[in-house]
Amino acid sequence: MSLLLPDSGLLFWMFVAFGIVFVILAKYGFPVIIKMVEGRKTYIDQLTVERAIKLTEYFKESALNVQNILNENTLNSQQQTIVNLLPPSFTTAQAIQIAEQNGMKERTFQRFLNDNIGTLFRKEKHGEYSKINP
Repeated sequence: MSLLLPDSGLLFWMFVAFGIVFVILAKYGFPVIIKMVEGRKTYIDQLTVERAIKLTEYFKESALNVQNILNENTLNSQQQTIVNLLPPSFTTAQAIQIAEQNGMKERTFQRFLNDNIGTLFRKEKHGEYSKINP
């Protein structure tokens, strides 16, 4: 008997021992290990997605803030006054009334409102708006 050529009896008992250990692991060990790995994978995936969503929302809000700052600098005094007088949530009729009180015609204000949806204003539903940064 040598290291490279084991005896056939020893080879038989090695296969029997390996088979018993493999059956025990297959029955009790592998399912637990696979379940733990899958659970960890799901946990990491869910956590990663939640963090990515938070990060996206943060960057979106930051971009909107920068855009609003830039837009405020480009507004003329009449437009800036009207934006400041508008409540945080308003209807088209309320906004037109405020615009006309400040010397802006209805059609001009509607164009101003539509041009600034997404930058200064958010359209909630038909005829109802809110300021993005009140």
